[in-house]
Amino acid sequence: MTSFVGRAREQREVERLLSTQRLVTLTGVGGIGKTRLAFVVAASAIPRHAERAVVVELAPLTDPTLVARECAAALGVLDDAGRPIVEALADALADRSVLIVLDNCEHLLAACAELAERLLRASPRLRILATSREPLGLANETIWAVPPLAISPGDRVPVDRLARYGAVRLFEDRARAVWPGFQLSAANAPAVARVCRRLDGIPLAIELAAARTRVLSVEQIDTRLADRYRLLVWGAADAPARHQTLVAAVDWSYALLSESERLLFDRLSVFRGGASLEAIEAVCTLARRGSATGIAGAEVADLLQSLVEKSLLTAEPQADGTVRFAQLETLRDYAAARLADRCEVDDLRACHLQFQVSFAERAEAELRGPDALAWLDRLERDHDNVRAALAWAAQHPAALEDGFRIAGAIWLFWLIRGYVAEGRRWLEGLLAAPAAPGPGPRARAKVLNGAGALAFQMVDYDRAQACHEDGLALYRELGDTRGIATLLSGMAIVTSERGDPARAHELFRQVLELSLEIDDRPTAANALTNLGITARRLGQLDQARDYFDRALASHRELGHQGPQANVVHGLGNVAFDRGDLVEAGDRFREALAVAQAHGDWGTVARCIGGLASIMVRQRRQLARAAQLFGAVEALREEIGISITSGGRAEHASVTGVLEHALGRAAFAAAWTRGRGLSRERAVKLALG
Repeated sequence: MTSFVGRAREQREVERLLSTQRLVTLTGVGGIGKTRLAFVVAASAIPRHAERAVVVELAPLTDPTLVARECAAALGVLDDAGRPIVEALADALADRSVLIVLDNCEHLLAACAELAERLLRASPRLRILATSREPLGLANETIWAVPPLAISPGDRVPVDRLARYGAVRLFEDRARAVWPGFQLSAANAPAVARVCRRLDGIPLAIELAAARTRVLSVEQIDTRLADRYRLLVWGAADAPARHQTLVAAVDWSYALLSESERLLFDRLSVFRGGASLEAIEAVCTLARRGSATGIAGAEVADLLQSLVEKSLLTAEPQADGTVRFAQLETLRDYAAARLADRCEVDDLRACHLQFQVSFAERAEAELRGPDALAWLDRLERDHDNVRAALAWAAQHPAALEDGFRIAGAIWLFWLIRGYVAEGRRWLEGLLAAPAAPGPGPRARAKVLNGAGALAFQMVDYDRAQACHEDGLALYRELGDTRGIATLLSGMAIVTSERGDPARAHELFRQVLELSLEIDDRPTAANALTNLGITARRLGQLDQARDYFDRALASHRELGHQGPQANVVHGLGNVAFDRGDLVEAGDRFREALAVAQAHGDWGTVARCIGGLASIMVRQRRQLARAAQLFGAVEALREEIGISITSGGRAEHASVTGVLEHALGRAAFAAAWTRGRGLSRERAVKLALG
């Protein structure tokens, strides 16, 4: 009796499958909309694929022997005591064109599979559309997983575009049913988008949330979703009992699991954003304190497959050939509550923390090697797990050193991938934590190095200098030459930006000597890059180019692609200073491609700014140049990187020329348009 919203594409796809396949099973988590989609498809199948469609509702049944009788009743086949009911069904369907919807098969799988196979063999014109939280398991079965409704990628989507997403349209439609005056607006759109996203696009959850708009604002619903199972309890009175509350929908699936499946399902809630098989095996196996049972490592893969087939877990193939497993947030909250009942949370969190420490320290080494891009992507995928581990360590003094080890290992990821402000908060929070017993000097020095580097990116030079000095003192006490070279490099960068490039140049020479002394080739290559930057600031363009060429050759020899972007950008700056705008443009475009591939958005911003500066110098495409500068400003704000003091005067000069050439109004309008561009659109505009 309600409208069918947001499933037009899914309806077409299932209808297409049903036109060629005789057994199609719709799978998915409870509340995803399998039954509703099946009913709509069944209605549309008449008369194209069947003369008649009947629904066999199996949810109320508990006895497998009643499945065939329920089907017979739906078809009007009389129960003859003298012969098996399955035979009577087979005879009745032998030459008839019928579509049978077997709805909610998951708790009667064997009986449903046996009946479906028998009837399909007996009737060549019969089609069956089944709904189940897991497949029937027949060889001729076509399985189609019903996806969540489409959700918006963020909160800042304009209202007219937001309404195109199925989840938002469903929320708006169901909210109007209980409050006719409800309307999607610029004021409530961000909260509606967040609610739909936090509910994973699950139709049942969205409908239950929309029903709450009778007494709560969307913003209040969003706030209360931290306890979603208490909030979402007001389903329609005529809905099945399992769909009247969100917890009942999940209870139905949970009750069908074996004890081992329940145990793994609950323990998986310790992860955020999913996990690899390796991580799950390391964290979720064996018996824990308070648990009478454990999970053997050999069981994990089979249990994961079973949970995937039961629609309680997603399995996503990765580019590196591995598979990543994840729970929808709605299911993760449910599992977390069950884990708390088992009294295993502390043990699992501690084990999860230890795995993240080893993962972060392995990533730290790989980020200095030829596989840096793959490891940046791995850190991106596991960023939520890293956050969860850091939060746990910050709350438990005994685990504080583990937090230092994680943050000290991955701060470069935060810098490259544009999490500068967030990364700095984590690092500074650790440094400010009460030291009891406190981290060791090496762990503290690494965190100080990261905190200084990110403070520099935010133009907090005083804090950057203090962090680097404190870290350098610790490394000197340890006699760690590599650490000394790293911290000297950080101090030199700050020194250069504070207006003393000559002193910075001398410090970078020391860094180069130390790194060559211990055969630390990556640090030596970075030192050559920085020597090129300071030589350019000193007006020594030939020397700058020589340093950059040597740095580029070294990075290429090492197989390090990511750092090449910064070096090639430096060569572009040298060409620009010499007036060779063709070479400068080529270099900026080359660096831009490498930086974008690595997600190095700080270097992307610098390259876009360089291309815009060329347009200004050539007095062409000035409106586009203004747009690009606006896009660069927005990108810098988004990733938390400010223009360095050394580049501020140059930037002001170029944009001043541009504003004068365009006129203030046209300049401001183009700049504003540029600020509204996505990162990808800005790159495309820069490349023409």
